[in-house]
Amino acid sequence: MSEKSRSRQRDLLGILVVVAIVFILIIVLVYPREDQGGDGDEMRKGPWRDLDHFKRSISEVHFFDYTEVDGTKKLGEVTGPEDSVYLLIGIETQMNSSELVDIGNYLDRGGHVIVADDGTNGQRLADYLIGKAGGKVNFTGHRYLVDRLFSDPEGDRGFVYNMSFIKGDSFDIQGTRYELLFHSPNGLSFTGPGRPISWTTKQLTVVDLNDNWQMDLEGDNYIPNGRIMIEYDIGATDGKVTYISTTGLFTDNVFDRYQNEEFIRAYLYTLIPSGGRIMLDTSKQWERYSPHVAVLPD
Repeated sequence: MSEKSRSRQRDLLGILVVVAIVFILIIVLVYPREDQGGDGDEMRKGPWRDLDHFKRSISEVHFFDYTEVDGTKKLGEVTGPEDSVYLLIGIETQMNSSELVDIGNYLDRGGHVIVADDGTNGQRLADYLIGKAGGKVNFTGHRYLVDRLFSDPEGDRGFVYNMSFIKGDSFDIQGTRYELLFHSPNGLSFTGPGRPISWTTKQLTVVDLNDNWQMDLEGDNYIPNGRIMIEYDIGATDGKVTYISTTGLFTDNVFDRYQNEEFIRAYLYTLIPSGGRIMLDTSKQWERYSPHVAVLPD
Protein backbone atom coordinates (compact mmCIF):
# COMPACT_ATOMS: atom_id res chain seq x y z
CA MET A 1 0.00 0.00 0.00
CA SER A 2 1.32 3.40 -0.93
CA GLU A 3 2.09 6.13 1.57
CA LYS A 4 -0.72 8.18 0.06
CA SER A 5 -3.27 5.39 0.72
CA ARG A 6 -2.06 5.00 4.31
CA SER A 7 -2.47 8.73 4.83
CA ARG A 8 -6.02 8.61 3.53
CA GLN A 9 -6.84 5.72 5.92
CA ARG A 10 -5.43 7.65 8.87
CA ASP A 11 -7.47 10.70 7.90
CA LEU A 12 -10.63 8.61 7.60
CA LEU A 13 -9.99 6.92 10.96
CA GLY A 14 -9.47 10.31 12.56
CA ILE A 15 -12.75 11.60 11.15
CA LEU A 16 -14.60 8.52 12.45
CA VAL A 17 -13.12 8.99 15.93
CA VAL A 18 -14.15 12.67 15.99
CA VAL A 19 -17.69 11.77 14.86
CA ALA A 20 -17.94 9.09 17.56
CA ILE A 21 -16.80 11.52 20.27
CA VAL A 22 -19.29 14.17 19.14
CA PHE A 23 -22.09 11.58 19.11
CA ILE A 24 -21.27 10.46 22.65
CA LEU A 25 -21.16 14.05 23.88
CA ILE A 26 -24.59 14.74 22.36
CA ILE A 27 -26.07 11.72 24.16
CA VAL A 28 -24.49 12.63 27.50
CA LEU A 29 -25.25 16.35 27.44
CA VAL A 30 -28.59 16.52 25.67
CA TYR A 31 -30.48 13.43 26.85
CA PRO A 32 -31.18 13.30 30.63
CA ARG A 33 -30.11 10.31 32.69
CA GLU A 34 -32.65 8.24 34.60
CA ASP A 35 -30.95 8.97 37.93
CA GLN A 36 -31.80 12.64 37.57
CA GLY A 37 -35.28 11.87 38.91
CA GLY A 38 -38.80 11.62 37.60
CA ASP A 39 -39.24 9.18 34.75
CA GLY A 40 -35.89 10.00 33.22
CA ASP A 41 -37.46 11.94 30.36
CA GLU A 42 -37.00 15.48 31.65
CA MET A 43 -34.86 17.63 33.87
CA ARG A 44 -36.14 18.60 37.30
CA LYS A 45 -37.70 22.07 37.33
CA GLY A 46 -38.80 22.19 40.98
CA PRO A 47 -39.22 22.98 43.75
CA TRP A 48 -42.66 24.52 43.50
CA ARG A 49 -42.91 28.29 43.42
CA ASP A 50 -46.46 28.55 44.76
CA LEU A 51 -45.83 27.70 48.41
CA ASP A 52 -44.36 31.13 49.25
CA HIS A 53 -47.28 32.25 51.40
CA PHE A 54 -47.19 29.03 53.42
CA LYS A 55 -43.43 29.20 53.93
CA ARG A 56 -43.57 32.82 55.00
CA SER A 57 -46.46 32.21 57.39
CA ILE A 58 -44.77 29.30 59.18
CA SER A 59 -41.37 30.98 59.34
CA GLU A 60 -42.98 34.02 61.00
CA VAL A 61 -44.25 31.97 63.96
CA HIS A 62 -41.89 32.64 66.86
CA PHE A 63 -42.24 29.14 68.32
CA PHE A 64 -41.44 27.38 65.02
CA ASP A 65 -37.92 26.92 63.70
CA TYR A 66 -38.67 26.61 59.98
CA THR A 67 -36.10 24.91 57.72
CA GLU A 68 -36.09 23.21 54.33
CA VAL A 69 -34.48 19.83 53.78
CA ASP A 70 -33.52 18.00 50.61
CA GLY A 71 -34.67 14.46 51.25
CA THR A 72 -34.99 12.22 54.31
CA LYS A 73 -31.33 11.64 55.23
CA LYS A 74 -31.24 14.38 57.87
CA LEU A 75 -34.17 12.87 59.79
CA GLY A 76 -31.82 10.50 61.59
CA GLU A 77 -29.83 13.46 62.90
CA VAL A 78 -32.81 15.30 64.39
CA THR A 79 -32.41 15.69 68.14
CA GLY A 80 -35.65 15.84 70.10
CA PRO A 81 -37.78 14.44 67.26
CA GLU A 82 -40.87 14.67 69.49
CA ASP A 83 -40.60 18.45 69.08
CA SER A 84 -40.34 18.42 65.30
CA VAL A 85 -42.57 18.00 62.25
CA TYR A 86 -41.45 16.71 58.86
CA LEU A 87 -43.61 18.00 55.98
CA LEU A 88 -43.59 16.08 52.70
CA ILE A 89 -45.80 18.30 50.53
CA GLY A 90 -46.02 17.16 46.91
CA ILE A 91 -44.83 13.71 45.84
CA GLU A 92 -44.27 13.80 42.09
CA THR A 93 -41.73 10.97 42.06
CA GLN A 94 -41.84 7.55 43.69
CA MET A 95 -40.36 7.09 47.15
CA ASN A 96 -37.52 4.59 47.40
CA SER A 97 -36.88 2.05 50.15
CA SER A 98 -34.26 4.08 52.01
CA GLU A 99 -36.64 7.05 52.20
CA LEU A 100 -39.37 4.85 53.66
CA VAL A 101 -36.99 3.47 56.26
CA ASP A 102 -35.74 6.96 57.19
CA ILE A 103 -39.30 8.19 57.76
CA GLY A 104 -40.28 5.04 59.69
CA ASN A 105 -37.28 5.34 62.01
CA TYR A 106 -37.99 9.03 62.60
CA LEU A 107 -41.59 8.21 63.58
CA ASP A 108 -40.37 5.43 65.88
CA ARG A 109 -38.34 8.05 67.73
CA GLY A 110 -41.44 10.17 68.33
CA GLY A 111 -41.31 12.45 65.29
CA HIS A 112 -44.34 13.81 63.42
CA VAL A 113 -44.91 13.49 59.68
CA ILE A 114 -47.44 15.25 57.43
CA VAL A 115 -47.77 13.87 53.90
CA ALA A 116 -49.77 15.77 51.27
CA ASP A 117 -50.11 13.99 47.93
CA ASP A 118 -52.06 14.92 44.80
CA GLY A 119 -51.92 11.40 43.37
CA THR A 120 -51.03 7.93 44.64
CA ASN A 121 -47.26 8.11 45.17
CA GLY A 122 -47.85 8.45 48.91
CA GLN A 123 -49.47 5.00 48.96
CA ARG A 124 -46.13 3.26 49.26
CA LEU A 125 -45.42 5.06 52.53
CA ALA A 126 -48.88 4.22 53.88
CA ASP A 127 -48.37 0.56 53.00
CA TYR A 128 -44.93 0.53 54.62
CA LEU A 129 -46.21 2.06 57.87
CA ILE A 130 -49.26 -0.17 58.27
CA GLY A 131 -47.56 -2.29 60.92
CA LYS A 132 -46.51 0.75 62.93
CA ALA A 133 -49.85 2.56 62.59
CA GLY A 134 -52.22 -0.39 62.87
CA GLY A 135 -53.90 0.64 59.62
CA LYS A 136 -53.37 2.72 56.52
CA VAL A 137 -54.95 5.18 54.13
CA ASN A 138 -55.78 4.43 50.54
CA PHE A 139 -55.11 7.19 48.00
CA THR A 140 -57.58 6.72 45.15
CA GLY A 141 -56.05 9.28 42.79
CA HIS A 142 -59.60 10.34 41.76
CA ARG A 143 -61.19 13.64 42.78
CA TYR A 144 -64.01 14.22 45.21
CA LEU A 145 -67.25 15.68 43.86
CA VAL A 146 -69.79 17.22 46.24
CA ASP A 147 -73.33 18.53 45.99
CA ARG A 148 -76.21 19.52 48.23
CA LEU A 149 -79.04 17.28 49.34
CA PHE A 150 -82.62 18.54 49.54
CA SER A 151 -82.18 18.91 53.28
CA ASP A 152 -79.09 21.12 52.93
CA PRO A 153 -79.22 24.93 52.87
CA GLU A 154 -80.26 26.10 49.42
CA GLY A 155 -77.41 27.60 47.42
CA ASP A 156 -74.64 25.92 49.43
CA ARG A 157 -73.38 23.14 47.17
CA GLY A 158 -70.24 22.46 49.19
CA PHE A 159 -67.83 24.09 46.80
CA VAL A 160 -66.73 27.61 45.87
CA TYR A 161 -66.70 28.99 42.31
CA ASN A 162 -66.44 25.55 40.68
CA MET A 163 -66.29 21.89 41.66
CA SER A 164 -62.51 21.97 42.10
CA PHE A 165 -62.61 24.15 45.22
CA ILE A 166 -64.16 21.97 47.90
CA LYS A 167 -65.28 23.27 51.29
CA GLY A 168 -64.08 21.38 54.33
CA ASP A 169 -64.70 21.08 58.06
CA SER A 170 -62.05 20.30 60.67
CA PHE A 171 -61.94 18.46 63.96
CA ASP A 172 -62.08 20.49 67.16
CA ILE A 173 -58.80 22.20 68.13
CA GLN A 174 -59.07 23.66 71.62
CA GLY A 175 -62.72 24.51 71.18
CA THR A 176 -62.42 25.78 67.59
CA ARG A 177 -63.49 24.14 64.35
CA TYR A 178 -62.17 25.65 61.16
CA GLU A 179 -63.86 26.35 57.83
CA LEU A 180 -61.44 25.17 55.15
CA LEU A 181 -61.07 25.30 51.39
CA PHE A 182 -59.26 22.56 49.49
CA HIS A 183 -58.25 22.73 45.85
CA SER A 184 -58.98 19.41 44.09
CA PRO A 185 -58.91 16.97 47.01
CA ASN A 186 -58.90 13.31 46.01
CA GLY A 187 -60.77 10.41 47.53
CA LEU A 188 -59.17 9.03 50.69
CA SER A 189 -60.28 5.98 52.67
CA PHE A 190 -58.64 4.42 55.69
CA THR A 191 -58.43 1.27 57.78
CA GLY A 192 -57.62 0.72 61.43
CA PRO A 193 -57.51 3.37 64.17
CA GLY A 194 -57.05 6.44 61.99
CA ARG A 195 -58.60 9.72 63.14
CA PRO A 196 -60.30 11.97 60.58
CA ILE A 197 -58.94 15.51 60.88
CA SER A 198 -60.84 17.14 58.02
CA TRP A 199 -63.60 16.16 55.62
CA THR A 200 -65.96 17.62 53.03
CA THR A 201 -68.98 19.56 54.26
CA LYS A 202 -71.46 17.51 52.24
CA GLN A 203 -72.90 14.09 52.94
CA LEU A 204 -73.41 13.80 49.19
CA THR A 205 -69.74 13.23 48.37
CA VAL A 206 -68.52 10.80 45.72
CA VAL A 207 -65.15 9.77 44.32
CA ASP A 208 -65.22 10.43 40.57
CA LEU A 209 -63.81 7.06 39.54
CA ASN A 210 -64.28 7.62 35.78
CA ASP A 211 -63.02 11.24 35.95
CA ASN A 212 -65.97 12.62 33.97
CA TRP A 213 -66.84 15.41 36.47
CA GLN A 214 -70.31 13.93 36.96
CA MET A 215 -71.87 12.13 39.90
CA ASP A 216 -72.56 8.66 38.61
CA LEU A 217 -73.93 7.20 41.82
CA GLU A 218 -73.91 3.69 40.39
CA GLY A 219 -70.37 3.86 39.05
CA ASP A 220 -68.64 6.30 41.40
CA ASN A 221 -67.74 5.56 45.01
CA TYR A 222 -70.14 7.22 47.46
CA ILE A 223 -68.31 8.34 50.62
CA PRO A 224 -70.47 10.59 52.84
CA ASN A 225 -68.50 13.63 54.04
CA GLY A 226 -65.39 12.26 52.35
CA ARG A 227 -62.27 12.36 54.49
CA ILE A 228 -59.41 14.58 53.32
CA MET A 229 -57.01 14.35 56.30
CA ILE A 230 -56.36 11.25 58.43
CA GLU A 231 -54.03 11.02 61.45
CA TYR A 232 -52.44 7.87 62.92
CA ASP A 233 -50.44 7.26 66.09
CA ILE A 234 -47.23 5.33 65.61
CA GLY A 235 -46.61 2.42 67.95
CA ALA A 236 -45.97 3.18 71.63
CA THR A 237 -44.21 6.47 70.90
CA ASP A 238 -45.81 9.89 70.59
CA GLY A 239 -45.07 9.88 66.86
CA LYS A 240 -47.88 10.66 64.44
CA VAL A 241 -48.33 10.51 60.68
CA THR A 242 -51.02 12.56 58.93
CA TYR A 243 -52.09 12.00 55.35
CA ILE A 244 -53.72 14.69 53.20
CA SER A 245 -55.21 13.85 49.80
CA THR A 246 -54.20 17.14 48.18
CA THR A 247 -51.48 19.76 48.40
CA GLY A 248 -54.21 22.29 47.60
CA LEU A 249 -54.45 23.33 51.23
CA PHE A 250 -50.96 24.85 51.31
CA THR A 251 -50.66 26.52 47.92
CA ASP A 252 -50.77 30.27 47.36
CA ASN A 253 -54.13 30.23 45.59
CA VAL A 254 -56.05 29.00 48.67
CA PHE A 255 -53.74 29.36 51.68
CA ASP A 256 -55.23 32.72 52.68
CA ARG A 257 -58.81 31.66 51.90
CA TYR A 258 -61.35 30.77 54.57
CA GLN A 259 -59.40 29.64 57.68
CA ASN A 260 -56.71 27.56 56.01
CA GLU A 261 -53.76 29.48 57.42
CA GLU A 262 -55.15 29.57 60.96
CA PHE A 263 -55.94 25.86 60.82
CA ILE A 264 -52.48 24.82 59.63
CA ARG A 265 -50.81 26.82 62.37
CA ALA A 266 -53.19 25.47 65.01
CA TYR A 267 -52.73 21.88 63.85
CA LEU A 268 -48.95 22.18 63.97
CA TYR A 269 -49.32 23.42 67.56
CA THR A 270 -51.27 20.27 68.46
CA LEU A 271 -48.27 18.21 67.32
CA ILE A 272 -45.58 20.32 69.00
CA PRO A 273 -47.38 22.41 71.65
CA SER A 274 -44.08 23.73 73.06
CA GLY A 275 -42.87 24.72 69.62
CA GLY A 276 -39.98 23.19 67.71
CA ARG A 277 -38.57 22.47 64.31
CA ILE A 278 -40.67 22.44 61.11
CA MET A 279 -38.92 20.73 58.19
CA LEU A 280 -40.31 21.11 54.66
CA ASP A 281 -38.98 18.53 52.19
CA THR A 282 -39.32 19.76 48.60
CA SER A 283 -37.19 17.02 47.02
CA LYS A 284 -40.21 15.27 45.48
CA GLN A 285 -41.54 18.43 43.83
CA TRP A 286 -40.46 17.95 40.23
CA GLU A 287 -42.32 20.67 38.36
CA ARG A 288 -42.02 24.45 38.71
CA TYR A 289 -45.49 24.74 40.18
CA SER A 290 -48.01 22.54 41.93
CA PRO A 291 -51.12 21.35 40.08
CA HIS A 292 -53.05 24.08 41.94
CA VAL A 293 -52.25 27.30 40.13
CA ALA A 294 -55.84 28.23 39.17
CA VAL A 295 -56.79 31.40 41.05
CA LEU A 296 -60.19 32.05 42.56
CA PRO A 297 -61.76 35.35 41.55
CA ASP A 298 -62.01 37.97 44.29
